[in-house]
Amino acid sequence: MVNPGIITNKTGKGGFKDHPENRANGKWSAENSFTYCMNMFKNMTIVELEDWNKNTPKTVRTVAQDLAFRRIMGATSKLDEFREVANRTEGMPKQSTDLTSNGKTLTGLIQINEND
Repeated sequence: MVNPGIITNKTGKGGFKDHPENRANGKWSAENSFTYCMNMFKNMTIVELEDWNKNTPKTVRTVAQDLAFRRIMGATSKLDEFREVANRTEGMPKQSTDLTSNGKTLTGLIQINEND
């Protein structure tokens, strides 16, 4: 808790000025997001995807790119992987709820009073 009038760091040392390696050095970028990478790979042709894999060494790839690439490649043969890619890049499919009771459609609400 901060107490008014009390200076806890009298020398002013520490933080990003003394340790620039801890600074973020910029904003968030879409290129480093998992969904962006999945969309990027999904929109490539098969040849482009194979070329990217062959010509982009692991020393250059971001973790998001590597994970997205593996997820896209898995989606070609596994239904669960395909669903994950589709849901993340296209959005979850709309789901409807059927409100029925023993096969009969519920038409109204029943009000219950506390005194009954």
